[in-house]
Amino acid sequence: MAVAPVTAPLAPRVLETKTGLASYYHPSLHGLETASGVPYDDKALMAAHPTYPLGTVARVINLQNDTSVEVTITDRGPTDENVAEGVIIDLSGAAAKTLGMMEDGRVEVKVEVVYWGADERTRDATSLAQEPSTAGEPSANREPSANREPSAGGQPTAARE
Repeated sequence: MAVAPVTAPLAPRVLETKTGLASYYHPSLHGLETASGVPYDDKALMAAHPTYPLGTVARVINLQNDTSVEVTITDRGPTDENVAEGVIIDLSGAAAKTLGMMEDGRVEVKVEVVYWGADERTRDATSLAQEPSTAGEPSANREPSANREPSAGGQPTAARE
């Protein structure tokens, strides 16, 4: 009896990589509405980013302990103050716990985009490739990080009141 060779699943293609600090939401924001309209869930794997389209999936790697987690971008943030200090992404409590950063509060991370989401303001190359093109029409924005604006103040919706 021949045994079929076992192959490891292919890792998702990395579409963009950024390095910087990650912080996480305060638990008191649980249940408040995010920029996507979805309530913030401290136990879900979600995150805020100032420019990535809502629905984007990113792998976040803690560079101190090499743990990783995949999160979905559902909100806008970090705050302008935190961005000035080098924070590039705000994570849910569950994502922060998975990365082992609850004690530190902030850790150096690498953020790898594995899927571009498409929100009401932008369309990504992945979704464009799946849609039939219309002859004679100009192509949509194919540069995932171009022409994006953070929400007012760059803060997570849940933090604004």
